[in-house]
Amino acid sequence: MEVDFDSPEEQPLPNVIPKVMEQVQQMVEQNKFTVLHRVIELSIQHVNQKKEIMKLQQSIKKVLEDRMQTKSDLFIQHNFQKNVQQIEDLKHDTSVRVRDKLEAINALIKSNEALRAQLKEDDAMARMERDEIKKQLDALTEKATEARIKELNDKRSKLADEWQSSKDRNSKLKQEIDKLNHNKQRDMELARLKESVKAVKIEAATNKPNMILNGRPKTNVFIKKATEKHRENGTSSKKPAICIISDSDICVYAKIDCAKNSLPLKMATLRLIVCVCACVVGVQSAVILPKIPDVLNPPVPDGIDLVQQSAFLESTDQDPEVTPGLFQGDMAMDNRMYRYWRVGLNWDVFPERVWPNGTVPYAISPLYDVDDQVTILQAIRTLNFMTCVNFVPWNGKDKDFLLIWPIKYPKGCWSYVGKIGGTQIVSLQPPDDRSPNCLGNEGRAIHELMHALGIFHEQSRADRDRFVKIIWDNIIPAFKSNFEKQSLKNTTYSFEYDYNSIMHYGKNYFSIGKGKTTIETKMPGIKLGQRQALSKTDCLKINDLYKCLDNPKISKKYYNLCKTLGI
Repeated sequence: MEVDFDSPEEQPLPNVIPKVMEQVQQMVEQNKFTVLHRVIELSIQHVNQKKEIMKLQQSIKKVLEDRMQTKSDLFIQHNFQKNVQQIEDLKHDTSVRVRDKLEAINALIKSNEALRAQLKEDDAMARMERDEIKKQLDALTEKATEARIKELNDKRSKLADEWQSSKDRNSKLKQEIDKLNHNKQRDMELARLKESVKAVKIEAATNKPNMILNGRPKTNVFIKKATEKHRENGTSSKKPAICIISDSDICVYAKIDCAKNSLPLKMATLRLIVCVCACVVGVQSAVILPKIPDVLNPPVPDGIDLVQQSAFLESTDQDPEVTPGLFQGDMAMDNRMYRYWRVGLNWDVFPERVWPNGTVPYAISPLYDVDDQVTILQAIRTLNFMTCVNFVPWNGKDKDFLLIWPIKYPKGCWSYVGKIGGTQIVSLQPPDDRSPNCLGNEGRAIHELMHALGIFHEQSRADRDRFVKIIWDNIIPAFKSNFEKQSLKNTTYSFEYDYNSIMHYGKNYFSIGKGKTTIETKMPGIKLGQRQALSKTDCLKINDLYKCLDNPKISKKYYNLCKTLGI
């Protein structure tokens, strides 16, 4: 019988025992004891081998555990050595830092000791000086004190006399100023009457060629009663009128009327006669103004569409200094000038832009009404009086001169900045039915003439953000570049920021809507954009630019004029 005996590892235990018992029973029945004995021996041997294997496995497991422990110990030992090295390095660095700190502290202690010694020495000297002063004070007698008091009283009396004298001089200066203003007014009145008579004469000469014989006008001026003439017009006035009589016996009445003048009739009549005579004598020296078109294209920096911006601004309710649509509204400026302005360079870089010797030839367009011409002349008179700049009538020969002209496009108040050479336009829009525009008073004319002299807007200074706040959300988006400021790198200022400057923007310039402020002051209660007169700083800026304050002979005069008459 073949024995089929499998080891317990090859079969499950519950199946092995019954099967083994069955095989043993069969071998007993078949008297196979030898085989059975061999099987038992093999079984015992198998069990012993299994025990040995288990012991071997336990030994191997223990060896592996010992090996793992040894590896762990070696890793810990390595980390320990590494940490020890780091601790040694940290200790060394700490020692170095502590040593440096100690050296610094020792140096500071030595410095403090030296300073303490110096302080002790200074204290000793101060004590000595105090004792000396105390001795000197003790040495002063009552008589010396009285003499000192008397001396001080004399100085006070002298200062009071000087103050009174200065007050008298100021009063006298004010009287002289009033007298000069009166004389200027009289001169302007004569000039206005002269222009009026000149216009009449030119019109009469145009209509009647025979008024000029042999190249010289043959004109008689006289006063006659205009009773009959007024009767023909339905009036009964007996006031005299001026007649200009030529060879053709033409008499012109309506052009000049003495009754319209605020001066006394006799004085006005006398001035008219003098004015007409001056016109007759000086007709040969009359200058011919260049022909100026109604439409100009003044230069603007790149990025500015003059046609589009000017058309847009004319359709809005903007200030006349804004409507031209030039750079910052009213400044004609090319790219070169814009770059110069942007980086904040001084006029020393472009001396040709400053009027030589402060002399500015000018001419005024005959298209202006008499009242508008008077307003322009008042602006020129103010600048001539308060600064050493000298505006003189153009003689027809000077190459460079200002021509004040009512340009129709771009409309509004605008000017070039500084002297550009040749015929230089200053555009001042005359009053119309909607607004006084640029000639409501002399303020806007002064503003544009200051541009022509080389003065920029006040709010474009590099330091303006310390004094005003720009409300960017209230500015028309296309015109935000007009609120740029100069670079601080090359900019220095001789005078403080001036809220009262006639060159400062108004609070609503380029506003998106009525009541929307674009500039706010950082000091409450201050108004911006006055256009009444020169401020003290405006006056000083011009005098400083044209070296009036560097001349010791005239600096005090113009400094006092700016401080006295500037607002």
